[in-house]
Amino acid sequence: MDYRVLNKNQKDRMNAISNPDYVMEWENPEFMVYLMGELPKIRRYQKDKEAEYEISSLEKVLATYDAFLSEKSAFIEEIAKKISDIQNLKGSWYGLSLYEIETYISLHSFCLISGEGGIGKSYFIKCFEEQLEQNNIEHLCIYGKFEKNTNNTNNINVEEIIKASDEGFVFVFDAINEISEEGQNNLIDILTELKKYPRIRIIISYRTNSMDNVILKKYQEISEYEYKFPGVSFESALSEILRLSVPDVYMYEDILYSNNALLLSMLCDVLSSQKLVAKTENGIASITFILEQYIKKL
Repeated sequence: MDYRVLNKNQKDRMNAISNPDYVMEWENPEFMVYLMGELPKIRRYQKDKEAEYEISSLEKVLATYDAFLSEKSAFIEEIAKKISDIQNLKGSWYGLSLYEIETYISLHSFCLISGEGGIGKSYFIKCFEEQLEQNNIEHLCIYGKFEKNTNNTNNINVEEIIKASDEGFVFVFDAINEISEEGQNNLIDILTELKKYPRIRIIISYRTNSMDNVILKKYQEISEYEYKFPGVSFESALSEILRLSVPDVYMYEDILYSNNALLLSMLCDVLSSQKLVAKTENGIASITFILEQYIKKL
């Protein structure tokens, strides 16, 4: 299938079920920036003035980086030399480490995203796909939740993706735990082929404790970096709760600290109901109660 047609089909289906009534920020918003292909900035300190020329030279090299087109090994070598030049002048310089650069370049090649269910991985992937579209980056984003009962990997045209990758391509598959084990194994073969092309970036997500360990290990072995997705921030979740003018917010502390986007949205839905004013403290603060009330509202 044409990857553009497949991508539009997946995007439309995701848009149809994504209508968040509550806006919460990610616990680590910078991850989106790095996943889009950026590198960390140099941390500037006033005491670094004596190495200003060398630091500026390092910044110029960093500005040349392209997550698709840069020759990674040569780029890392050049960065290593620039950092060494700075440390020769200031042995205690901590403005940027080579390890940071290598880490994010690995992330740009093949990133595996893991996290518990309901924490917001799929919605994050949706937001990421929107960023790719806004930046006119060729991509294919598939959601495992829509592929449970289909032979999903047959729709992926590997040759077509390779041909479309001259200026860069991002292949995304969300929630691989949702597809069959046969599909998971077939996808590994596809990813192994795509990985041969440095201008194709790969992002895969899965729910923790939901896959066969042998299959999961294969994904971890071929990926370059695994990111533990932390969910939404406590501060933004608290802000949404306070917006509802809810008394005794402390009662929901455990849920607020869970970083679980799905559970927090359910909590907001339940607390917005005027029928729950008389409920007991222990009842309304329990996860079981929240799930029961949420289901009743559907």
